[in-house]
Amino acid sequence: SQDQVRAVAQYAREMHIDPVRHIEVLGGRIYLTGDFYQEKGAKYVRDGSIILHETEYIHADERLAAMAKGDGSEEAQKWAEGELSHRAMQRIKYAVPEGAKAAAVVRLTVRDGGTTFVGVNWCGGSTTKRDPVGEAEPTKTAETRAARRAWKRIVAVIPEFEQAVGHIEARATVVEDEIAQ
Repeated sequence: SQDQVRAVAQYAREMHIDPVRHIEVLGGRIYLTGDFYQEKGAKYVRDGSIILHETEYIHADERLAAMAKGDGSEEAQKWAEGELSHRAMQRIKYAVPEGAKAAAVVRLTVRDGGTTFVGVNWCGGSTTKRDPVGEAEPTKTAETRAARRAWKRIVAVIPEFEQAVGHIEARATVVEDEIAQ
């Protein structure tokens, strides 16, 4: 409804966030996007407090399977066999459904203490109910959702990050209640 749109727009203005890049409203719930968390956490990556590892994709891939069967050089075949095995183990470890079109693992390591926080997500391939975004862009969606999960865990160990995002998350809950009425 127009009232719901206005409430979300007002929330975005109050929180100084971009409603197009930082907010998704799904089923009446406000989700802060992976871009939101990455932008808020960028200063910690720049100053070296957090190490952002390369995203790892662990979904099954027909091209990889074909390569492992010998469609390519011997070197490529060996790599593909190892990659297939690694991805399968990661899917088992993180309980990722085999039918997922895309699955991503995002890791963030806090330099002081060396703790690594992991975010995993998958989508597409009818692994979730009614997920038009995940079906339309499964790889991008899995990565951004995995990033959001990893960044949300950082809040527990970096108080300044919690101060930067905690009030925005809390206000989202209040707005959700308002738009549900």
